[in-house]
Amino acid sequence: MSLSRSDHFDALAYPLRFDSDRGRYAKSETYEDYVRGLVLQVLMTAQGQRINRPDFGTPLSQLLFAPLNDELTSLVEAQVSRALAKWLDKVIGVDSVTTRQVALTRLEVTVVYTILATGAQVKTLAEVGP
Repeated sequence: MSLSRSDHFDALAYPLRFDSDRGRYAKSETYEDYVRGLVLQVLMTAQGQRINRPDFGTPLSQLLFAPLNDELTSLVEAQVSRALAKWLDKVIGVDSVTTRQVALTRLEVTVVYTILATGAQVKTLAEVGP
């Protein structure tokens, strides 16, 4: 599958929100926005949260109060890479994942990935906190 900028793309936006101007749910404006939403869904969903897919997601929310060190950072980056590769392998290629603790209870995860359909390289930042 290959997409160009002129191709029409139609999907609900993530996070789900209402577009009051049009009187319906908002839609992703571009394929890149749609893919970014998919990446964020994987990152922000806790494992076990989805009944029929208990292994969907990442354990990021469970690590908020853990002391961040090199071993834990490497583990988080590996788990995020593995989850994205498992659930979005036909959509993106993960280039890099970096993690840093920005506050005592806030974790910042940066994912750089290539969208397979367009070849565009995208950087997405997710901040996890209570």
